[in-house]
Amino acid sequence: FKKSDQSTLFFNTLNTMYSLSLSNSENAPKAILKLSELMRYVIYDASKPYVNIQEEMDYLENYFEIRKIRLSNKTEIHFESKIDELSYPVLSLLFINLLENAFKHGVESMIKGGYIHCSIQLQKGELQFHVKNQYGNNEQKKEGKGLINLKRRLNLAYTDAHSLTIKDENGIVDVSLTIDKTDEVSHS
Repeated sequence: FKKSDQSTLFFNTLNTMYSLSLSNSENAPKAILKLSELMRYVIYDASKPYVNIQEEMDYLENYFEIRKIRLSNKTEIHFESKIDELSYPVLSLLFINLLENAFKHGVESMIKGGYIHCSIQLQKGELQFHVKNQYGNNEQKKEGKGLINLKRRLNLAYTDAHSLTIKDENGIVDVSLTIDKTDEVSHS
């Protein structure tokens, strides 16, 4: 189910690359390279239940680069990370549903763009992921299958060692995911 969730991103990116190639854009080669790296990760690395956080971070950076190309200068995208252990194991494709929601139900629905701010911190066994974005007024507020699947995966992998909060107020969605592995969590 994780790989099928990525098909929309792949097809949208191919459409973007098609448009870029028609206009002979200098961004076309970069978009092709980033899509190739995303596909490699999803097909080969993300087939494992766990990956190290460095692999997941590389995936997210490629994802953001493609989104920046696709949205041009319409949207402010800010991504920062502070990781103290690059080999820290996390569920593969852990954060992507939350980011896709921020784009799909957030800034892509806005005429003038908006912003997405994302941060990931890992210090002393506690992982904190945070994404905050604006959204358009006409967006429906419902829990989609991506979020339902993510909650199920979190409950299976991290049982009582995680929290996911989603706040929606004044046209801004604020999502926080914390995984606390200071008490050792098993990895299968």
